[in-house]
Amino acid sequence: NSGNIYVTGESVGSGTEYDYATIKYAQVGVEESGSNKQKTRLEIYPNPFITSTSIHLSSKEQTAKDMELQIYDVSGRRVRDFILYPSSFILGATWDGRDEVGNVVPPGIYFLKLNGKPVGKVVKVR
Repeated sequence: NSGNIYVTGESVGSGTEYDYATIKYAQVGVEESGSNKQKTRLEIYPNPFITSTSIHLSSKEQTAKDMELQIYDVSGRRVRDFILYPSSFILGATWDGRDEVGNVVPPGIYFLKLNGKPVGKVVKVR
């Protein structure tokens, strides 16, 4: 009745940091919750966004190597890659809503993978 959509899934043997995740596709944005086993946190702000969003991965443990962040559209097409370089305990990137060749991506929902593994976060582009 509220216009929200909830998606819940279980992560069995996938090697992700979640046992389960619930994603709320709200009319005003996207919220996510899950049981997090790792000492890491992925934050996206603002979400949804119009011109750009900041994507930050923070960890209570020192990250010793670069991490690759991939962004996919709803059809599964990879639209953008970022290399997150270790810097203290925060890794981050700013996405301007463009694909690898500089084209503006259409409004919609985009999914994130970190080092090739799905994460329980999505980005909404207006």
